Amino acid sequence: FEADTTRALREEFKTTLPIVQLISGHALQDAMVTDEGLLVLSAFANGIGPDKGRVIEDPTLVERAHNLGLQVHPYTVRADAPDKSLGGFDAELRLLIDERKVDAVFTDHPDRTVAFLKRPEK
Repeated sequence: FEADTTRALREEFKTTLPIVQLISGHALQDAMVTDEGLLVLSAFANGIGPDKGRVIEDPTLVERAHNLGLQVHPYTVRADAPDKSLGGFDAELRLLIDERKVDAVFTDHPDRTVAFLKRPEK
């Protein structure tokens, strides 16, 4: 969750591994999801891993990140604790994957997520 630490992996330790910068839902990390913040992250990260609430509440976040070459991997999609305002686990996945166009999700229920991804297109 600390951009300085993540940046050090790339710049000081010269890792070539993909880096996904985690971004919590806490107000202290709001600056990371501004246009300026995403631009800074794009200089050393391959993607962002925002709290899923940020993606649900901000319909522009994924597109803005994608425009800077960042993948988006929200966390954590859980069948036992879905966002109740969306109507359940599948509805949450539908919003994140089909509508917001995230690249991947962190989940505690990979079996249900894979089943969702393999569903027949409607």
